[in-house]
Amino acid sequence: MLIFLAGLLGFSVGGFLPLLGAMVARHFGVGSFGSVLGLIGPFLAINAFGPIAYGYLYEVNGSYQIAFLISLALLVPGALTIVFLRDRI
Repeated sequence: MLIFLAGLLGFSVGGFLPLLGAMVARHFGVGSFGSVLGLIGPFLAINAFGPIAYGYLYEVNGSYQIAFLISLALLVPGALTIVFLRDRI
């Protein structure tokens, strides 16, 4: 079961970058593709510190509750942005 779930995770994570490129090209146009990905890049790099920060929060607090609340506070604005992002006419 663990091998199956690891494979499923690999396939789903592997589709992130192509989907990101398609969304950027669709919503901002091919002419702005490099600029928009350049703005997104630093935020993707910051995500690499998430497991370390959340592990530290777990060690300090003894639970993941604060980490989940931080995740919620960071994910809701992004989700709302995607929902209200209008297609170009």
